[in-house]
Amino acid sequence: MKFSLKGFGRRLSALVLVVSLLLPTTGCMQQEQEKSDGSVPYEVLVPYPVTVLGERFEQAPERIISLSPVLTRLFYDFGLEDALIGITDNTVLPDGTDSADLLRVGTSTSPDIDMILEANPNFIISMFELPEFETKKIESAGIPILVFPQVWDLSGLETLYRNLGLMFSGAGSNRKTERHVPRDPKYLEAYEAVAADYREITQQINGQKKSYLYIDSPEGLVLTGDTPESGLLSFIMDNAAETGELYTMDMEKLLASPPDFVFYNPEIEASAITESELWQQIPAVQEGRIAPLEIRRLTWLESDGIRAVWQEAAAYLYPADSGESVEESAESEAGEDSAA
Repeated sequence: MKFSLKGFGRRLSALVLVVSLLLPTTGCMQQEQEKSDGSVPYEVLVPYPVTVLGERFEQAPERIISLSPVLTRLFYDFGLEDALIGITDNTVLPDGTDSADLLRVGTSTSPDIDMILEANPNFIISMFELPEFETKKIESAGIPILVFPQVWDLSGLETLYRNLGLMFSGAGSNRKTERHVPRDPKYLEAYEAVAADYREITQQINGQKKSYLYIDSPEGLVLTGDTPESGLLSFIMDNAAETGELYTMDMEKLLASPPDFVFYNPEIEASAITESELWQQIPAVQEGRIAPLEIRRLTWLESDGIRAVWQEAAAYLYPADSGESVEESAESEAGEDSAA
C-alpha cells in the first residue's frame, strides 16, 4: 500500500486559510447579533449551503446519532458534541465527560434500529456501511446516513477533518435558548496544529528518513503496512514490515532490511523484547535502539493524540542536539520499564 503525502502540509495550511476566510469575523458576528436581537439566521453567520459526502447542508446539523466511536471522539475534540443525541455502547468518551443525556444505541455493527428510529435523529454518521436491510429501514424513515471513509493515511485524515469542518463551518444552535450563536471552530485549531507539526517534523527529518519496526506483542505480532497506524506514521519513518499483512512479517525479510529503530507496545515489558531470541536477531534490539510508543493514540484520530505520537517517534529517530544519543535515550527508557 502506497500513500502520496507530497504537499500535505501545504494543502492543510491552505485549507485552514480558506475556511478561516469563509468564516465571518467576530466583530461582524456581534454586529449582526445586536441588530437582530439574537435571532441571526445561519446564512448570515456561515457560508452555507455546503455539500459533504453527497448530502447538502443548509445549516449546521443537529440531532446526530454517531455509530462510530472514532467520529464521536472527534466531535468532542472539535467542540461539536452538542450536536450529538446518541452514540454506541462501546464508545469511550474523553475523561470527565458527562454523557447522561446521550442515548446508547447498540454497537457499530449491531445498532438498535428501533431505538434509533424512535429517537428520530436528523442524521446518522458512521465509518462503516450498515447492512442493507437496516440501511433501507432507516432511509425509509427519511433519516440520511453519512458514511465517512476510513482513514488510512494523512490524505484521508485531511479529508475527514475537512468534511467535519465544512459541516460545522462556524455556527450552531444553543439548545437552552434556541438562539443561533457562533460555534467555537476548534477544528481549525486541529488543522493548524497537525499541519504545523507535519512541517516541523519534515524539516527535522531533512530528507534522511529512517526505518522502524513496531512490536505489538512478544509472540511476533508487528505493525504491518496494511494498518491505518502505519499510514499515519509513513511520512516520519519507513515501516520495515510494510510488506507484511495482518500484523505478521517474515523474520528473514526483516533481517534482509533491518529497521533503524524498534518501538514496542508499552504494555510489554522491555525484557520481553531484549531477552527474546526472536527479537535479539535484529541489530537495533542488540544495540539498545528500542523504546515504548503508545501507538493506539493514533486510532482515535484526535489531533493531540496524533501529534503526541508523531513528536515522540521523531524525538527518538531524529533527536535534537541535546548531548544524548538515540541509543542512550532508548536504553534509559528500557531501563525504566524494567525497573517498573
